[in-house]
Amino acid sequence: MEMHRDNTSPIKIQSVTSGEITVNHQKYTSSIQLSLNNPPMPWRPTCADDITADDLVQLTTTNPEIILIGTGDKHLQLSPKILQSLYQYKIGFEIMSTIAACRTFTLLASDQRNILAAVII
Repeated sequence: MEMHRDNTSPIKIQSVTSGEITVNHQKYTSSIQLSLNNPPMPWRPTCADDITADDLVQLTTTNPEIILIGTGDKHLQLSPKILQSLYQYKIGFEIMSTIAACRTFTLLASDQRNILAAVII
């Protein structure tokens, strides 16, 4: 059985490569945040080792239901000490490669979920 989703999301990811992501036909070559309620916005970290607790807390300001953190080409774990900053907000989060975060964002955005993806490019 074929299943077609009606993707009415205002944020559409067209492609993701190692050094670039195309969102709504605009190319980005540095880390960004994606949500359904805002246009793509810059995100400070340039690699997973750059991510700080403050970077993660900043992602909670729009009260997303779920935060997806894309760590670049590879799935990398973040320090439990850094992740601890998210626990107090009671917001679900997942850490994965950037391409996986973009796929998951697209899927959840098609269901109009209140999701935020912060991805390293």
